[in-house]
Amino acid sequence: MAQTAANVFNALPPVSGPIFWGPLGTAAPTNETTALNAALKSLGYIGEDGVTLTEGRDTTKIKAFGGDTVLVVQTDHTVTLQFSVLEFLNEEVAKVVSGDSNVTVTPATSSVGTRIASIKNAKKLPHKAWVVDVVDDNKKLRLWVPDGQVTTIGDSQLVHTNVISRQLTVECFADSLGNKLYEYANNGITTGA
Repeated sequence: MAQTAANVFNALPPVSGPIFWGPLGTAAPTNETTALNAALKSLGYIGEDGVTLTEGRDTTKIKAFGGDTVLVVQTDHTVTLQFSVLEFLNEEVAKVVSGDSNVTVTPATSSVGTRIASIKNAKKLPHKAWVVDVVDDNKKLRLWVPDGQVTTIGDSQLVHTNVISRQLTVECFADSLGNKLYEYANNGITTGA
């Protein structure tokens, strides 16, 4: 098979932002170009390392007497997304880091800006629907996670040499069909009219 440079993808965030989240049960996109459901909210800017998609498979080799491997058993399968959120003052970022029920937002008035009050406690972070959108000129890639939960939150540093950010890991859970993530891609090459 010939090499095709058009199949190479350089992921860049679209203007609307690369990561969205919303309530479980949000209507799923069925391709990479469908407009997202209004329930999905943008997390704004993310860190320059982008999004890391990791798929892990743990296996155990079953050995026969004499040492031959006779079967490989899969003991675990995981899919995770990892990224850093940069918009500390974004209401959705506050909710993704602390949990919806732990965040109170007071709209701006003529004398004071929008207030975001967050509390930290042991409540589990909620399961949500997630979308990652990236583009490369006319090429598009969309990741759809029907059920994902933030399972780790990195440290936050308050320093004058950087912005306040948090690195998040989202664990993807199987939907009713047993799928943890859907990937939709478009090479951007049309056949013409």
